Amino acid sequence: MIKWFCLPELLSLFFLVLIYVYYRDKNAVLSFRRRVFHWIFRLSILSMALDLVCANLLFLHASVPQGINEGLNEVYFILIVITESAIALYVYDLLCGHDRKKRDYRAAVGGLAAFNVVFAAVALTNSLTGALFSFSPDGSYIRGPLNKLGYAVMLAELAIGVVLYARNRAMVPGRVGHVIWTLPPVALLFGGLQFLYPEVLLNGTILTSTVFVLYSNFQTCRVELDALTKLGNRPAFYEDISLKVRRGFHFQVVAVTFKTLGEINCQMGHNAGDELLVRVAEWAASLPHCTAYRFSNITFAVVFPFRGAGEASENFELFRTRFGKTWRFGGTELTLSVVVCEIIWDGRELEPSTLVEYLDAMARPSSASGS
Repeated sequence: MIKWFCLPELLSLFFLVLIYVYYRDKNAVLSFRRRVFHWIFRLSILSMALDLVCANLLFLHASVPQGINEGLNEVYFILIVITESAIALYVYDLLCGHDRKKRDYRAAVGGLAAFNVVFAAVALTNSLTGALFSFSPDGSYIRGPLNKLGYAVMLAELAIGVVLYARNRAMVPGRVGHVIWTLPPVALLFGGLQFLYPEVLLNGTILTSTVFVLYSNFQTCRVELDALTKLGNRPAFYEDISLKVRRGFHFQVVAVTFKTLGEINCQMGHNAGDELLVRVAEWAASLPHCTAYRFSNITFAVVFPFRGAGEASENFELFRTRFGKTWRFGGTELTLSVVVCEIIWDGRELEPSTLVEYLDAMARPSSASGS
């Protein structure tokens, strides 16, 4: 029988599973950020289910060996901190996505790794120390002196996120900044309630609230996503370069336009053409330190930070080299006929709409010989 104190956790689990059912999309391009979000969903669901199991086993202490209870609780403590860290990793990537060298990001990830190693050591030695919890002879759950250590880890991760936001504020998109102002109060509110009412299970509510905020802001903005490739579309591209121009962040756009996509659709079928577009989107999304968009039906545009002519030349050559090779799709392997072009904005007085017009003109299939 499920106890009433388990109800918030049970409802949170149901709500999270419901979101996950609508979130899953087998055609979505699995960028690093999307992969992390997949793991956030899975870890959150698993940790909430395990929390419910551990809570209800307390009432079966007479028939369940104490070692099983201890082992499951130790796994739960480790799992919930890993889940918190996965959420933090996702947010840190949002905050530092513009930084090519990502020194701040690497330092933050190092902090996450250190937190998890220390916490895992505390949890795995808990049966000897009782630092997190222990069980009385009659099976009652006793909170140890470090029982709230997981919340301390969460606070430290929130603090790192706030520092990253402060250091990178000029280049953080508005939606990301809004989330930074939203998530810490939500986490602190439910964390405080859990501290005041430890008998009620609220960890799942914290996770579900956090996942919902991230999901609604970054994973379900359909109006700014291409329906086929799940890359950002033309409006999302325009918003990105407008933000960069407004804040003076220099950038390079490398665009690739298919010259014969219509012929491929006619000869091999639209399914083969769609498969080709998804393959190219996956490749573009996998490139480091950049953001890929489906700029039009036949054009992909990838935005890189501009850090000098040398790097820009390497980025451009990367596209020429890859599209000079064959692509496998639709049961065949072909070399594609494309136009590869680039635009570099280095601070000159140009409106974002003018840059888009330039890109439109340069990326026309008839405007260049291609590569």
